[in-house]
Amino acid sequence: MKHCQRILCRGMIRIILGIGLGLWFSTAGSAKAIVIELTFSGTVDTQGATIYDLTGNAEYRGGGEDPTAPRFKDATVYSCQYGDSAAGTGFFARVSGPSPEDIASFTATGPSGTFNLTPGYSFRESGLTYRAGSNTVLQDGTYTFSVTDKEGRTAVIEKSFAYNDALPKVDEGGMSPAAGAYLGTTTPTLSAPPAAGDYRYQIMVWDMGQKAVWYAVEGLRTPSVTVPSGVLQANTPYSWAVRVWDVKRQNFRGTEASSMCLWLTRPWWSWTRRFPFPMGPINSS
Repeated sequence: MKHCQRILCRGMIRIILGIGLGLWFSTAGSAKAIVIELTFSGTVDTQGATIYDLTGNAEYRGGGEDPTAPRFKDATVYSCQYGDSAAGTGFFARVSGPSPEDIASFTATGPSGTFNLTPGYSFRESGLTYRAGSNTVLQDGTYTFSVTDKEGRTAVIEKSFAYNDALPKVDEGGMSPAAGAYLGTTTPTLSAPPAAGDYRYQIMVWDMGQKAVWYAVEGLRTPSVTVPSGVLQANTPYSWAVRVWDVKRQNFRGTEASSMCLWLTRPWWSWTRRFPFPMGPINSS
């Protein structure tokens, strides 16, 4: 999968400097301009699911924009339900520019009111996320995300939401590896029984302390993926979980976290822990 981000200016003469990098120069009249095109490659598995989606990670853009100013990489509002528990609503966003300490306000406003987003989980592939949530399903409609830094610079993006209560439940009993399993590999295959119907699946792996998401893949047409080499560490415990999403990616129903240990030889002690699954997708389209 290819993702392109251009720094837009005028250009007439093109000089190619290596793969994925192009320069355009213009000397028409007294104007001089330059365009830089950066092409990034995401990793796509055989199901067509995005694993490392670098869309929006080219931060520098033309028109004299300051790369330290806030701008959205992605954002979404979605309903979330775990097992047979009551459904709620979540807000998820990722921005570039200011650090969390330099953000003055971060809100999502829509038919159900205004919600304040705060720093959440950090993803190994794509960085820090900001989140907010409600224990109830919010009203359908358009929600406006707005982030302002301490210098008064603001970025805004709108996302629509429509609740769908017909998502199937993931069969936790069929998850493999099972909770508390000890594995002799750092490249495990994580899978669950698929649901009947046209859905998309998301699988995530994070550390037992729930401080970072180490591996995440979304858009799967079947709930199975093999973690590539070099991502997970031996002799380390992790948790993982599965979600089933509607095709519009506005609603999901997920499992609780299932623990696994990547000990190449099983230690004398054993354990099983369960955690609630972290909220939010990988990226938003």
